[in-house]
Amino acid sequence: MSEPESEPTKPEQTDGPPSLFVMETAVALVLVAFGALVAWDSYRLGSGWSALTGPRAGYFPFRLGLLLAFCGACVLGQAIWKRHSLTTRFIEPRQIRPVLTVALPSAVYVLAVQWLGIYVPSIVFVALFMGLVGKLRWWKCVLVGVGHVLLMFWLFEKRFMVPLPKGPIEEWFGL
Repeated sequence: MSEPESEPTKPEQTDGPPSLFVMETAVALVLVAFGALVAWDSYRLGSGWSALTGPRAGYFPFRLGLLLAFCGACVLGQAIWKRHSLTTRFIEPRQIRPVLTVALPSAVYVLAVQWLGIYVPSIVFVALFMGLVGKLRWWKCVLVGVGHVLLMFWLFEKRFMVPLPKGPIEEWFGL
């Protein structure tokens, strides 16, 4: 007879700062504040309905802002309601490195798009991520990065006629 399989052990979550309660409360308050800001500014622009032109500029954003603020209030209420069970640590120290492995390159990518357009940073981001994190061969990484960008260019620029942000290299090629 074979031995019964044991369940894999989960890494233990410990109590300590920052707790799940603190983080859920903080995120909820940010959602409420951002939703309220969107609703207030949309109301300022005009959130009503015009008999001649239909919805005004702030009509849909106003309602989305209210919905976002309401959802944030629901998350806050749920966090307060379950505060006694949300004492575990939000993130363990050993979990920070994998999070930063994704978050930091993504932030650099977003900043690079502002100056270089979307195409060149996308090639670099996809290729480096596949090579460094995925440990794939570099020729495959570059091939997928370039192929992804060519597909993106064809789909958005040529097929649907939606211009994406371009940088100095695309201008040099006349795209």
